[in-house]
Amino acid sequence: MSWPGRNLFVLIILGGSVATAAAKPASAKPAPTKPAPPAKPVALPGACVPVPTPDPTYKGGLDDLDLDGDGTADALVETLCTEMGCDAVLYVRRGTCGHKVGAMFVPNQHRLLAHRSHGLHDLQVEDGEHDDTAEEPASDTITYGFDGARYREVARKHNPGKP
Repeated sequence: MSWPGRNLFVLIILGGSVATAAAKPASAKPAPTKPAPPAKPVALPGACVPVPTPDPTYKGGLDDLDLDGDGTADALVETLCTEMGCDAVLYVRRGTCGHKVGAMFVPNQHRLLAHRSHGLHDLQVEDGEHDDTAEEPASDTITYGFDGARYREVARKHNPGKP
């Protein structure tokens, strides 16, 4: 038996021995957990090559993402950038080198999703039109998933915006 917000304490006397039991309140919640890394390392395509340094003349950068969930920062290397976003190459790091797992245009907003495809997290980008006269410019939400060889577009949702 339990009462909301109260602990239950039971005292049992059996043949001169005392046994006790305590119960946690029904409302007790388990502590949050961190997503577990994959049980085994993800099989990656191609040779492990040095991860390139972005070319600063193209305003490129390096975003650290953990694509495989192993706790090691993988790389989204931006190459040619404009005000709309950057061409980028994705690498999963293994020690001092990385496996190229895709190339894509990455708008200024991107994020990893919890869902995995072939062991690597899906990647979602927001590709918006640049219309300064619109209240809310039209945009596309694009999801990329790893197919075992490279990241490919797996879903696209269009938001028509407001003129």
